[in-house]
Amino acid sequence: MNVIRGLLGIIFLFLIAFLFSNNKKRIRYQTVILGFLLQFLFCLFSLEMAGET
Repeated sequence: MNVIRGLLGIIFLFLIAFLFSNNKKRIRYQTVILGFLLQFLFCLFSLEMAGET
């Protein structure tokens, strides 16, 4: 349930950013997806490192 809540929170933040954007046509979705994936990988790495101590 916590994972679903976290994903819904991220989607909600993306939706708010999209709605308040002045120029929606200039949004680079590749950059947004890459940033999300990097954040996700950093989270997994951090959790993995914290589990080893």
